[in-house]
Amino acid sequence: MATLHLVNKPAAWEGCHPLLDPKDAVLLIEDGTYLAQQALNGAAFHALEPDVRARGLSRRVHPSIRTASFDDFVRLVESCERVVTWSA
Repeated sequence: MATLHLVNKPAAWEGCHPLLDPKDAVLLIEDGTYLAQQALNGAAFHALEPDVRARGLSRRVHPSIRTASFDDFVRLVESCERVVTWSA
């Protein structure tokens, strides 16, 4: 079953990335949304839209990364067996 990885800082990506499974989902939150400006691979990627907007990144999100509302966040949590928070 899939794991939802919450990444709240760019530095946390280094620990998360090697452990991703293609079935997993990654939600970039807080300062982790700065990572949404680049192509990332290894899972399904989402960036929390209010955090993207707060950092002025709305027009800079890479096309391969979907923005997610708080409702989408809840759906991601419900659809995954585990949730892991990565913080540096």
